[in-house]
Amino acid sequence: MQKFGASTNFDDYIFLNRWALTFLGMWTIDNRFDHGVAKILHRLHITFLFVLMLLLIIPQWLDLYIFWGNINANAETVVLNVFTITAILKLLCCILTANVFNDVLMSLKSDWNETMDTSNPAKEKHREILLKMASSAFNYTKQYAFIMYVTALLYFISPFVGMQPGDLRIRKYPFFGWYHFDRFSNLNYGICYVSQVMSGTVVGTTNFAMDSIFLVSLYHHSAQLQILQHDLAELVSAGCNSANVINNLIKKHQKYIRISQMLQVIFNGSSLQQLLISCVIICVIGLKLIIALEDGGYESLIYIMFMGLALLQILLYCQSGDVLISESLQVGYATYQSPWTSVNLSSIRSISLMILRSQKPLTISAGKIYVLSLQNFTMVT
Repeated sequence: MQKFGASTNFDDYIFLNRWALTFLGMWTIDNRFDHGVAKILHRLHITFLFVLMLLLIIPQWLDLYIFWGNINANAETVVLNVFTITAILKLLCCILTANVFNDVLMSLKSDWNETMDTSNPAKEKHREILLKMASSAFNYTKQYAFIMYVTALLYFISPFVGMQPGDLRIRKYPFFGWYHFDRFSNLNYGICYVSQVMSGTVVGTTNFAMDSIFLVSLYHHSAQLQILQHDLAELVSAGCNSANVINNLIKKHQKYIRISQMLQVIFNGSSLQQLLISCVIICVIGLKLIIALEDGGYESLIYIMFMGLALLQILLYCQSGDVLISESLQVGYATYQSPWTSVNLSSIRSISLMILRSQKPLTISAGKIYVLSLQNFTMVT
């Protein structure tokens, strides 16, 4: 298990997320794409990614048309097609909320640098809380990256190692697809194969980037809520009755409420898409897995990995959402235990509102209809 120390900088912590978002052209925290040629190249970069994903979707649609009615042939093509469409929609949602997304990234970096400032020994406990949450988020991210790219690799090599069933298609591709001009030309076949590998890498990276940054963001802000609880508890042990200190903590609470609302704006659509698509994938891949297990061979290995990936994608959203719910509720309990009765009347009113607000947990919902929590995850699975 990866553990971070006080010397860990923000770039080391968010390395995997930063790499994936840079690959997609969505890491704009350093404002490299605001002017001139860089801005044009940035737009071309994103356009190229969309084109690559469309080059995967269109042959899949043709494959569905050619083999329409053959459920065994259509099932997996449908799954891979909707998985690709989900990646396109996730990237589109991120682009449409780019300004809010950048503000969240800036907040992550600002909070990290402030908390990791070792010149303030009073923040030792703050660093301990944040590093613990960061280690959990980073390890989940690594596991997700491993499963995502191993699954993609299995698809890339599947035509050569007997992981694809039957001889329906003249040419076998990682993600299936119908290319009329590849039947009698090895060059065309090679070009189409490489394009699928490139497109599959983009699709996998898009899903990984959007899902993992959601996980990291929620764990980070849950850590900030836990730090807020610690500061409220410290007021009790120190017998502090400073109205200014309590008002500053109230402002911090309001800040993290606003950030949770920003996260809702960014991930409202993509989380709903992920939930719906994962349910489809689980059902269809479950059917294909049963068929593959009956037939024997290595084909079932791909479906086991894909099934695990689909379940993990839902779990990442629900697990991090559940942590946010839990920590936001705990803020109310910690606030009640603080010496709020010893401050002036104005602060008492403010802190009473903080207690009242904390009774309603901070949540992230999928399409504003499905709250992301472990309780709801068990209902899906």
